[in-house]
Amino acid sequence: MSRTQKQLQEHAASMIARDKGQKSAMGAYQRMVRLQYSLPAPLSIFDWIRKVVTTVPYDEVRAVVRALSNLKGGISVHPLTVLKDIGGDDPDEKRAKTRANEWETTLEWCLRRIEKRGISIVEDMIQSAAVYDVVLAQVIHMPTQLKAAGSFGKEREVAFVRIGDWAVRLADPNQVYWTLSDYGLEEVLHVRMRTAGEVVRIWGDAASAASKKIAEAKSKAEAEKQPYVEFEYVSHEDGKSIWLQEGTSPEQISKPIVVLKPQPWLMFEGKQVPFLPWAIAQGGTRSDPDPEFQLRPILFPMYRAEQFATANIMGTIMVSQALAKMAEPGGVITSPDADSVTIDYTDPSQLMRLHPGEVYQQLVKQGLEPRFREAFDRLEAAMQRTSGVDVLASGRPLSGEQPFAGY
Repeated sequence: MSRTQKQLQEHAASMIARDKGQKSAMGAYQRMVRLQYSLPAPLSIFDWIRKVVTTVPYDEVRAVVRALSNLKGGISVHPLTVLKDIGGDDPDEKRAKTRANEWETTLEWCLRRIEKRGISIVEDMIQSAAVYDVVLAQVIHMPTQLKAAGSFGKEREVAFVRIGDWAVRLADPNQVYWTLSDYGLEEVLHVRMRTAGEVVRIWGDAASAASKKIAEAKSKAEAEKQPYVEFEYVSHEDGKSIWLQEGTSPEQISKPIVVLKPQPWLMFEGKQVPFLPWAIAQGGTRSDPDPEFQLRPILFPMYRAEQFATANIMGTIMVSQALAKMAEPGGVITSPDADSVTIDYTDPSQLMRLHPGEVYQQLVKQGLEPRFREAFDRLEAAMQRTSGVDVLASGRPLSGEQPFAGY
């Protein structure tokens, strides 16, 4: 029995609360790759501090993407899966192999058409796997999407459908909540922040309540910036449903704007197709009961062991001290009248003219603080070692292990 709209909203709130720790970790991974870091208060209040952020997380992720993005995946259909379609029972017969090849060709053609929508599927998948240890792709049936949106604009409809009936959206794992059982994917909730203007542009007549508020507002420009939370839920029992809530808090339940009532996401022979419009590939481990620790991306040890934060603090102190002492004196002049000493800066040798009885003593300038420099270097080396990306990118084996080609 399908849920009511209120029950769907309550269930969505429970899914968000369940994965709160996981999304917190994902947000940290995202900030690390973006090289976003805020110094703790004791350091940030000093004027002489110059923030330094290590680029190791970004470098490691880019190395993975560069190493794997040239690999092209192949679509394979086993002849055993087409027997029902051809009405046969022998997967080795020529008809089964021919039909399997036809399906492979059709699917590869659809994939190439999807890429013509301007989506870098392979690179985005590798990036998501490296940063989050999960890849989430939503399959969109364009005729169904256009029907749900109502008035989508004739020109836009023609342009989008011309490319094909299918589209693929690589989703940000920060915005997706999913349930995997021992039997497979059970349900998916996609939560996105939208402005009122985006809601009207995407959903057209289905979001008439939002467009009405914009039309009645004194300042349409400000009204179009009003925030909305978009919920897109799909499961085997409830089908697909989409609703909007005003505000910025996904966990808060409020009066919804129902864009799409619960219904089968795609019908075939009068029934919902026996699969969900999402493809999810998850790494890590299922043995840990806490969703926060199930995913183990390459940034996991850098975040959990606070290597990234500690390296930034060490690098900041090391560089800030060096910059603060850059103008320190280079020598001492002993003279009854030291102000009379002149230095010729126009001469590359910077000659210093001293009078009789005057003495100049050059001071030895110290370099970078050895303790901080050693700690910073060790932390960066530890981050590179724990990620294991060097083996993938360069082919060099880890110490004491077999060559990369033997893996």
